[in-house]
Amino acid sequence: MMKYNGHQSFLDTSQQGCQSNELCVSTNQKHDRDGASGTWRIVRKAGPGAIQDSDEVYLQNMYDFHGEQTFLDTREEGCDGNVLCVSTAKSNARDRTSGTWKIMRKAGSGALLDSDEVHIQSMYHLSGELSYLDAKSPGCHGFLCVSTAKSSARQ
Repeated sequence: MMKYNGHQSFLDTSQQGCQSNELCVSTNQKHDRDGASGTWRIVRKAGPGAIQDSDEVYLQNMYDFHGEQTFLDTREEGCDGNVLCVSTAKSNARDRTSGTWKIMRKAGSGALLDSDEVHIQSMYHLSGELSYLDAKSPGCHGFLCVSTAKSSARQ
């Protein structure tokens, strides 16, 4: 769940072909808008085990896209006036670390617990910098557009 101006929304996929990738990513006010389009599996890069603060993960969307599930991915620059565009790709490593994300627990170190708030950092380096998953600007195939921002606390 993401919060924006007091409203909650859920990371969601819709429509094909954003940034020459598989599915567009936005938020929606319903977690079950189109079956599994708003359902994500967290796959720990280091293998099985509890997700810990600072673990690197892949976020796999459970929507059946031509018999496959796709991965949250960064591709291209400048969407929504932010750093990187966000869509889904068939691979968790389309362009090295474009589909790798770091979970940063707001409460600090330790295992991720139900209802923990987190920042999600893209591990894709653009000009030597990392950026954070961000929901901004209404109207992108859903409730809010999703891209990455320079800061975890843009607003």
